[in-house]
Amino acid sequence: MTQPNARRPRRNNELLDAAEDMATGVGRLGYSLLSLGLGLLPSQSRAHMHNAVRELSYAFAALPRDFANSAGVAINDWAADADSMAAAPTAAEASSGATVAPGVRRVRVPAGPPSSVPITTVTVATGVMITHIEYDPPGRDLDGEYVLLRNTGATPAELTGWTLRDGDSKHLFIFPAFTLAPEATVQLWTKAGTNDAANLYWGSSGAIWNSAGDSGTLSDRARVLVSSFAYAGKQ
Repeated sequence: MTQPNARRPRRNNELLDAAEDMATGVGRLGYSLLSLGLGLLPSQSRAHMHNAVRELSYAFAALPRDFANSAGVAINDWAADADSMAAAPTAAEASSGATVAPGVRRVRVPAGPPSSVPITTVTVATGVMITHIEYDPPGRDLDGEYVLLRNTGATPAELTGWTLRDGDSKHLFIFPAFTLAPEATVQLWTKAGTNDAANLYWGSSGAIWNSAGDSGTLSDRARVLVSSFAYAGKQ
């Protein structure tokens, strides 16, 4: 059995080694304190207690390393998944002509109403993202089509001069003077109407979003990609 003063080989991770050393020191201190009273017991009982305290000290000293090893597996899996989502631009991003800002991150969002089946949403530090495209509403498409934007950030987002394009860039919307409050949403309708704090209007004379699948690309005034949303549509 390993003696109390024996040390494990030092690993490359200095933080984990420091935690292990600290826990080992605490274990040794506890072992010493508990051992003070062993001299009052009969020799056989003292031997049993001595072994039990020593084994407990070993287990306590090993806890930080064992926990870190288990957590490391989960962290590596998470990092690999995040790297795969942050790899190459999507087709919608490439066709939009927008520049993807450094630090861009890709996140999947819950589906909106039943007619929207999101594939991918891309968003950067602004926190503004496309969360739903209503491409096949009840009744006339022109009357019910809209794009839903949400500001997931903690500060107001100034959208003035931003642009939204469809997948083949045949339709372009330039945002008027507009600020989206934190955690607020705005619906960008395809039809004409009067803008307000919760609704903007494209003013198109016909439907924009393809029922067989399409994508929307949101860019800021510098044409830096802010968010893209693609859906599979009805096959």
